[in-house]
Amino acid sequence: MTESKLVDSSAWIAYVQEERDGIQGMIEDEKALFTSTLTLFEVARKWLRDDIDPARILKAITIRSTILPPTAKIATLAAQLSVSHKLAAMDSLIYATAQLNECTLITFDTDFAGLSNTEVLR
Repeated sequence: MTESKLVDSSAWIAYVQEERDGIQGMIEDEKALFTSTLTLFEVARKWLRDDIDPARILKAITIRSTILPPTAKIATLAAQLSVSHKLAAMDSLIYATAQLNECTLITFDTDFAGLSNTEVLR
């Protein structure tokens, strides 16, 4: 059985921009991909700042992955993780989403280095 993966904004951005080796194959070959609603916000914000309409990119993400909304349970765990691991609010919410959905977090963000169930790509 394939391990479930939650893809964060840095990984989706690298995938769309074809910047990093390995991420294309991982996303295209993976059967159980998930994305936090908060990641959609971060990706959209990045493209809007670059004056690019994010609609096509967001649609591609929603086709390739299951979108996971924030919940009260995620918020509660995120607060604990933010304090214990000194994570920013958005990072802790995304990490909590991965943890509660038993996913490995896939990221290029070194703020997640050393955390359990994360794969920090280079």
